[in-house]
Amino acid sequence: MLIFLSIKLSNAAIATILQYTSPAFIMIYMAVINKKFPTKLEILSLFLVMGGVFILATHLKFDFAIPKEAIVFGLISALCILVYSITPININKKYGILTTLSYGLIIGGILAALINKNWIHYGVKDIDGLFAIFGTVFFGTIISFSFYMKGLSILGPTKTSLLAAVEPVASAFFIYLFLGQRYVFLDYIGFIMILSCTILLARRK
Repeated sequence: MLIFLSIKLSNAAIATILQYTSPAFIMIYMAVINKKFPTKLEILSLFLVMGGVFILATHLKFDFAIPKEAIVFGLISALCILVYSITPININKKYGILTTLSYGLIIGGILAALINKNWIHYGVKDIDGLFAIFGTVFFGTIISFSFYMKGLSILGPTKTSLLAAVEPVASAFFIYLFLGQRYVFLDYIGFIMILSCTILLARRK
């Protein structure tokens, strides 16, 4: 919800950049908690991810003003990613990923319904809207968060958050595939920077 507020107050490019500062917050947090400085590989991956997202979002155009509220909501959204990347690790081990995720989505859904007062809205009645809701709920929430939680249990918060930054590249691919979107040279530079992060993190000593 916070990321959508940031988009509303600024634009999708700014909101995306602010949200993908989350790996930096996670890296700093883990360094403080573990009293261990991030590895050179992790720092390089962080710069590649944030640089790639920045290029994709702005095309290196700096002629925009960012409202303070958009910055606040975007950074809070990034901090929320820190929270849900750190807090469920031990709970997942004890109760399982699906159980933790199910309760989290139920609690979040109830709170969101109360805040947004869903009962005063008419809702979706056409088949396209129903498919859109199903895709958002099932693929965009249940499946994606299940895989993300599994990644946390295997790789830890830092590497998982960095690898999750492949999301803009995947989105761009599907937009190209289904909507015919075409990209410019700077887009490909951003794609390469983000994907190179996954290659670096996959390297073994």
